[in-house]
Amino acid sequence: MNAVTKLKPAGPVPAGAPASPILEVDGVTLQYKTKDYLITATYRVSFDVYPSDRFVLLGPSGCGKSTLLKGVAGYPHPVEGEMRLKGREIKEPGPFCDAVLSGLFPCHGSHLLRISYK
Repeated sequence: MNAVTKLKPAGPVPAGAPASPILEVDGVTLQYKTKDYLITATYRVSFDVYPSDRFVLLGPSGCGKSTLLKGVAGYPHPVEGEMRLKGREIKEPGPFCDAVLSGLFPCHGSHLLRISYK
């Protein structure tokens, strides 16, 4: 992905709901090393998740879905951009985030991220 795309909420924020997102991913590039290569798993990914949202990452094998979800959980750290949970930058795993990654439809390459926050 060579462009920065900021995804918007699917619908209006319900009346009385917090107007700020619980998860913000802003221009995040994630990389990891193998024995022989430096892999760029995500390149400048941006999106917001609001409390009423159901958010799904969908894509082919190797496109960075799992790496992005691990980044939201605090592993690995972005080489560019930042991720915030309830306005606090995610720098490491901590008590503020209990993220669970589960394969919903492995043949379709989709994942579910459940975020609990205190």
